[in-house]
Amino acid sequence: DAKPAAIALFEKAVNKLEYDKMDESAALFGQLNKMDPKCAGAYFGLSTVYMFKEDYKKAIENANKALQLRPKEPRFFHIRGLEY
Repeated sequence: DAKPAAIALFEKAVNKLEYDKMDESAALFGQLNKMDPKCAGAYFGLSTVYMFKEDYKKAIENANKALQLRPKEPRFFHIRGLEY
């Protein structure tokens, strides 16, 4: 079952983000996207990483992908609003 592996990868990516290891976090979220392209949380994570790196174009692109997958998630609207 790939779900426990995806959850572990997500948690690791979030941990890297919390410790300001943006490149490592982005790489892990990218791996998660390849593992599960419908994981809105991975796009949300990438959006957050790119926002902190001040790459707003990529941040907004990933926030929009997250919103396409989960259009009623308030956190996704919030992060996209911050990026504009």
